[in-house]
Amino acid sequence: MEKVMPSFDKNRQKLGEILPLSTPFTVIIDASERCNFQCSYCYRSNTKNKENWGYAKRNDLITWEIFEKAVAQIKEFPEEVRQISLSNHGEPLCNRKIPQMVRYIKENGIKSRISIHTNASLLDEDYITELAEADIDRIVVSLQGLSTEKYAKICRAAVDFEQLYANLSKLYKRKKHTQVYVKIMNCALDDGEEEKFYNLFTPICDRAFVEQEVPIWKGEEKDTNSISNKYGDTFAMQQCCPLIFHTIVIATNGDVYPCTQLLREEILGNINEKSLREIWNGSQRMELLKRQCELNNPQICDDCYIKQNSIYSDEDMIDDYRREIFLRLKTEEGGKIHNAR
Repeated sequence: MEKVMPSFDKNRQKLGEILPLSTPFTVIIDASERCNFQCSYCYRSNTKNKENWGYAKRNDLITWEIFEKAVAQIKEFPEEVRQISLSNHGEPLCNRKIPQMVRYIKENGIKSRISIHTNASLLDEDYITELAEADIDRIVVSLQGLSTEKYAKICRAAVDFEQLYANLSKLYKRKKHTQVYVKIMNCALDDGEEEKFYNLFTPICDRAFVEQEVPIWKGEEKDTNSISNKYGDTFAMQQCCPLIFHTIVIATNGDVYPCTQLLREEILGNINEKSLREIWNGSQRMELLKRQCELNNPQICDDCYIKQNSIYSDEDMIDDYRREIFLRLKTEEGGKIHNAR
């Protein structure tokens, strides 16, 4: 059992030395734009102005046809994608086909780690059994409190905390190789509850950890001199966003976005019209990466939290390499650099 252990892989290479990549490290296939919570800190708490919901205002579940296309196109990359995440801003368990999706990816010979981030409140006997049998690689459970009352206050949802705990315990006992991580924000804990959290959850998960509160949504105030990430580590403020260089997002309707910024209106294409590999190596995305290196970012990147929260270690910071990366992007071989991390 690892306690107070972050969920990211610490065995990392310096991004600046290997960018650009021929294959993304992470492909996010957004299984669900829906969520059964209306957390007080989330954009979903504003139900009157859904324009603030960005592309999630469609409130869709991904169709099986689009999912199949996404999987087929992931296989076209020259190297193995490191991770396929089936969750983005919504609650993935709103889509009851998550277990089938996991099995389908594995049956297609893809060795990528398959993961979801979930509030776990929709787990029931059938869902627990299906997820355990599908043998998903990683489930990260994000708690919003340690009581039914705290969930009602923060999430505006009726969650029986004792049942939630019982379901997570069943999932942990029934799983095969799945890694179950349980996390909670420090602001969701009352005084003295951190020890209670670890006592409750270290026996029923592979990792338990308390995250630090950090800015989440675009426009929130933040320190302009340093970055403190959710694991409590502090770094010098960076200007280049690393996420845009190694991750790509497929929305429920097949639209492809260069990052997880919910309010981004500019899309790179749609997998019904172009392959994901074409989009990844396409001129539109390459120009976006060059602009990032030149610090000539689109307005949507201004005051965006993603740049700060994507720094987990010194190896993730690419500011000192931005001119080198720009030159590589300009060469014909730029998009064919070998992935290694």
